[in-house]
Amino acid sequence: MILYLDTSSLLKCLIDEAHTADVLKWVDAADAVATSRVTFPEAAAALSRRQRLGDLTGEAARVALRHLARRWDGFMLVEISEIRAGGLATRHPLRGFDAVQLAAALTVRTAVGVRDIAFSSFDRALCRAAAHEGLIVLEPGGRGSVDRVKAVLIKRTDHRLTVRLKRSVFAVPGPCPQRQQGARGPAVARSRRLEGPPARTA
Repeated sequence: MILYLDTSSLLKCLIDEAHTADVLKWVDAADAVATSRVTFPEAAAALSRRQRLGDLTGEAARVALRHLARRWDGFMLVEISEIRAGGLATRHPLRGFDAVQLAAALTVRTAVGVRDIAFSSFDRALCRAAAHEGLIVLEPGGRGSVDRVKAVLIKRTDHRLTVRLKRSVFAVPGPCPQRQQGARGPAVARSRRLEGPPARTA
């Protein structure tokens, strides 16, 4: 199972806040974590905005961004599909970058199948659009809670399929991240796959 994180979900791996534990559990249960290339500049902008508002110290924001930069190439990075995103923006009440995120998740679904990808976002409009497009949407404490979705997430992604995906859908140098017993994977906070503590809000 591939877990797709938009920027709002990925930030919860970088910053210790509400639902951070939920997202980290989903990451641990997934075989690989995918996101759009637009997520990095979105995350950088969000961290800077929180610093300006006083929600994060300057040091915490810098540490979180460095942490993401070090692990960025470990994600399955989905290229931007402008035409598909534009179509989604006309079908749903989405902001431009949210349409780009949904287009990226649907690109992954096209490659792996509807039951081999789970979508995580904390933007309500984006979640509604994703559900309308037929994606499995993870929701803390709801029908997408860890207990309800764990059986689906534990399903392993076939290695040959993942390698083919790497070449056709994702721009990922080196082997795609795979869930291995005792292995440490790509990303961020208190998780087998995401090393280092998340920054705490001020």
